[in-house]
Amino acid sequence: MFFLSKATDIVPIKIIQNYYISPVLQITYPVNQYFDILLRNYEQFVEFICIGVTSLPPLGCLPGMITLFGLGKDECVDRLNYDALSFNRRLNSTSQALKQRLDDLNLVVLDLYHPLYSIILINPIQNGFLETRKGCCGTGLFESAMLCNALSIGTCSNASNYIDFELAHIYDS
Repeated sequence: MFFLSKATDIVPIKIIQNYYISPVLQITYPVNQYFDILLRNYEQFVEFICIGVTSLPPLGCLPGMITLFGLGKDECVDRLNYDALSFNRRLNSTSQALKQRLDDLNLVVLDLYHPLYSIILINPIQNGFLETRKGCCGTGLFESAMLCNALSIGTCSNASNYIDFELAHIYDS
């Protein structure tokens, strides 16, 4: 398996190190044969790589954003949702331009905004959610993941009824 993160991590250093600490690998494969296997796998990985990028969700409907920017109202913040839609249009446009410029690019933009907007605002109950305006953790208005777990004070007893477990990570419940 190859993990690509920045240019410095492309070479599978840990996998090569494993060869030298594993007597079984050394007995089974001469070093150059093992390298051939790794490089063949790497080549296949890069050849068939597909990049998936997610659009922004309805930011104005996240509990933390409602708390910070909702001016005391218990509803989605339209301005933030408009900004998310604007960014998503530009993301789609940039992605299309990249696909036209790079013929072999396998790039998919996954739309998070519209399905989540539908679940949060249009059909929450039909989708199994009883609470869409606050998170399950603590007060549900401002706590973040680092402070939230099943033992946190105020954590709800049935997280699956909430679209958010905490303020920012939609669908963590």
